[in-house]
Amino acid sequence: ISSSCRPVVRKKAALCLLRLYRKNPDVVNIDGWSDRMAQLLDERDLGVLTSVMSLFVSLVSNNAEAYWNCLPKCVRILERMARNQDIPQEYTYYGIPSPWLQ
Repeated sequence: ISSSCRPVVRKKAALCLLRLYRKNPDVVNIDGWSDRMAQLLDERDLGVLTSVMSLFVSLVSNNAEAYWNCLPKCVRILERMARNQDIPQEYTYYGIPSPWLQ
């Protein structure tokens, strides 16, 4: 979660936690991760955000009620994608900003 880490470290950490969660869902405490996921969704780097969203989708698929506080942030992310705000060229695919996130 720390913003002092490099983006590549945060990206790899999110993907690592996703793999651990898929192997053993008990590894993530639902009560504690709801607020942390909300913090992670504030990420501006799209590589990290894509990894965090993969983790988020996996967590929500098992317990949607615990992550309702993250819904407004997800809407803001999708709005940012739809308006093509702050989307680097390398995350644009055939004129669509980050379609794998949308």
